[in-house]
Formats: sequence, C-alpha cells, structure tokens
Amino acid sequence: MTTDNGQIDWGHWLLRLVAIIIEGIIIGIPIWLIYNFGIVPLISVPYMNFYGIIYYASPWWASLVFLLLDAVILMLYATVLDVI
Repeated sequence: MTTDNGQIDWGHWLLRLVAIIIEGIIIGIPIWLIYNFGIVPLISVPYMNFYGIIYYASPWWASLVFLLLDAVILMLYATVLDVI
C-alpha cells in the first residue's frame, strides 16, 4: 500500500508480517498434530535393536511431507481469508 505522497506504508506491512506469523502458528499446530499422530505412524517402519527394543523409523522424506502439507494448507487458508 502506498500513501498519497508515494511512500511505502511500513505500518501496514509490519501488521501483515505479524498476521502471517500468527496464521502460521494457527495452522502449524493442528498440521503438526495430524502429521505426528496420523501420517507418521502410517509410514513408519518398526525395527528391533540388539537388546530387543522396538523403534519406529520414518523415511528421510517424511519431513518433506509435513512441509508440503503445511504450505498447502497455509496457502489455502490465506487465500480464503483474503477473499472473504
């Protein structure tokens, strides 16, 4: 946004930065819960160590699934809120 004299309204962009941080937290927490308790158990592979303790290991690309899911949901959320 610009004012009448052609200068940038930094207050507006500071508020937009604060808004995107808050929206990231609002979207990030439920996505993290869905990812850790819904998606990771589906893609984890159990294995047993020498002492008989069972561990679950996720593949290397599991963190990319979280980032993709978080980015898509945040983009959809921001799009819907900007239209309304």
